[in-house]
Amino acid sequence: MNYGHALRFGLHLPSDAELALRYGVSGFILASDEPADLNLFGHEVAPPARELVESERVT
Repeated sequence: MNYGHALRFGLHLPSDAELALRYGVSGFILASDEPADLNLFGHEVAPPARELVESERVT
């Protein structure tokens, strides 16, 4: 999944988690060199995505 704009972050979290769980996708690309986008993705998007995938793998 390629994220190019901060406004799209998080909107596809459930479907992205399904890609990780069902198909083993382990990397998602953020197409930005803006420090604010990188910071937002790293602190606000990636952690809940990891938690969602982890919670589904445990059950």
